[in-house]
Amino acid sequence: MVKDSKSIIDILHKVFDVNKYRLRESNPQVPLMYGLPKIHKTGDKMRKIVSCVNSPFEKPAKWLMSEMKKFGRFEGFSVENSFEFIEKVKDIELTEDEILISFDVTALFPSVPVNVALDAIKEHLQKSNVSIEHTNAYILAIETCMKYNCFQFRNTYYSNDFGCSMGNSLSPYIAEAFMCKLEREMKDEEIFPRIWWRYVDDTFAVVKKSDVERVLNLINSRHSSIKFTYELENALDHTLSFLDLKIKRFGSKIQFDVYRKPTTTDRYITHDSYCSYQNKIASFNSMIYRMCRLPLSVADYKNEYEHILHLAQVNGYKKSLIDQLIKKHTQRIKKKNCSTLFSQNAENINTDRRVALPFVPKICNQLKHTFSKANLTIVNSNKNKLSSSLGSSKDAKPMNKKSGIYEINCSTCSSKYIGQTKRAVECRIAEHQRYINNKDIQKAVAAHAFDLTHTEPHNMTPLLDNYKLIKSVPLPSKLDAYESIYMSITENLMNIEESPITSNLFALAK
Repeated sequence: MVKDSKSIIDILHKVFDVNKYRLRESNPQVPLMYGLPKIHKTGDKMRKIVSCVNSPFEKPAKWLMSEMKKFGRFEGFSVENSFEFIEKVKDIELTEDEILISFDVTALFPSVPVNVALDAIKEHLQKSNVSIEHTNAYILAIETCMKYNCFQFRNTYYSNDFGCSMGNSLSPYIAEAFMCKLEREMKDEEIFPRIWWRYVDDTFAVVKKSDVERVLNLINSRHSSIKFTYELENALDHTLSFLDLKIKRFGSKIQFDVYRKPTTTDRYITHDSYCSYQNKIASFNSMIYRMCRLPLSVADYKNEYEHILHLAQVNGYKKSLIDQLIKKHTQRIKKKNCSTLFSQNAENINTDRRVALPFVPKICNQLKHTFSKANLTIVNSNKNKLSSSLGSSKDAKPMNKKSGIYEINCSTCSSKYIGQTKRAVECRIAEHQRYINNKDIQKAVAAHAFDLTHTEPHNMTPLLDNYKLIKSVPLPSKLDAYESIYMSITENLMNIEESPITSNLFALAK
């Protein structure tokens, strides 16, 4: 896996002149699989998640995904969100012999035939006038990223021989390419429903009541690995849920309302929670924006407004806050509909970079003005989360396989060496061992091992056995800062070089 990733990175460097060192993973590992409970559904089902963080193909896949975005969307019948979906279907006319239906693909990512998707991507690149050399490089890189469809769970390794690589950032793009190609083929063969709009693997369609089973059999016969299931509109109230919408038949027209799952609770971040004000009202901002954007009837708008007021009361917020947010969003939507000038000005003004800091009001409020001078906006974060209390369901990575800041203790005296490594710490310790074996006294640990001022000779083996990883740092950009902090608070250093960063602030860490 590592060998193939290096080969692909070299090709990308040669063809596109991309910095190959930025695409390489210094401490690679096999993707980890873990589970998340499906709290929005009844029962005790778990959703399988594969994390490709630190995998050999994580960075090349992300780079490829950023490149593919340059060539636009595939020709097909997909929508990006519920608002675009509404624009597509709001004016359709329904007949009495037609029925609203939603199709869903069972386990889309593991079921996608990658070779078919690659053909669709190749056609798309050719239509975008991409050169043959670049097209072949893109296709080869994507194919290699999808080749290693494997993961580990409970120290056991698993591999899939079919479908998209789970957890890979390219997988949604591969699935979208395949679904768009499938839809174009069905349209050309005139077996396509009259209305068909899809979001990832969920599709809204309008078909004749007598053709439901025929359409299902036709779309399921296209590829043996792809299986569609369907849900019909409710026969009593003539409604169908799709995305976060409740679609209602009203004569020959359709109306829209907000849909909430039966498992939805009324609990959000309460008013007395210890977190920033922006985080507290984020949920209400989202709900009110949706309410103002959706083309709701007067009765549905009133019901949604009353429901939001109820949620605010349950979580300790006042009615005046909801009315204030409604006024703000209404004005913004009106401005956006009147002219594009306001949105363009907003894009030009919003050039600040964001800095995430823990929520400590006394400190953050004083830093806001100073940071704003450098076009930096403080965004508060709170590590007091339920996930941190429950722990991670991923397999624990052994300490000697992690990267970060390590400490080597002398077996004869109290001297210590503080170092950093992007790779597994055991690899870096092995290098120190080689320096000692080769008597390379230009290196700090080896120089200390052969220091003649000691009253008795060093035993080399305990010197390197007596090490520990004192801080796991997965992000290489933070290594210099953490190494400098630990060097500033550690006494009797055997380090030859000074800390990478010098600052009076490090004295506060003692």
